Amino acid sequence: MPGRPESTGMLCDIDDLPDQLVEGIRLFNEGSYFDCHEVIESIWLQAEGLIKDRLHVLILAAVSLHHLGNGNLKGAESVGRRTIAKLALLPDQIMGIDISIFRRDFETYLNAEGTGLPAPRIGWVNR
Repeated sequence: MPGRPESTGMLCDIDDLPDQLVEGIRLFNEGSYFDCHEVIESIWLQAEGLIKDRLHVLILAAVSLHHLGNGNLKGAESVGRRTIAKLALLPDQIMGIDISIFRRDFETYLNAEGTGLPAPRIGWVNR
């Protein structure tokens, strides 16, 4: 798949990731947060254990930014705080995703209510 990140050997092989996850992250990075939520949720519903928990964090982040984009500051704050708490529990890299940078950028963006900052992006490790 063109543009697909290289395998890093971190927690799982990127080549083994579902295409829906790669698509969901692409949608997130384009600012299509509702669509991202829908795509990743389709994987989350079938997942179990740690993978389910990790996918849930990405869904929460998308929901929070969707609320923020629609002017629902209370919803963005509520879901965003849960997202930040869950991101804090994750290792710096999961499923080929650079969580450390995303965690920092997401919290900064949420604290600024999206004003004057670029939206956070989900970045791949060693892309």
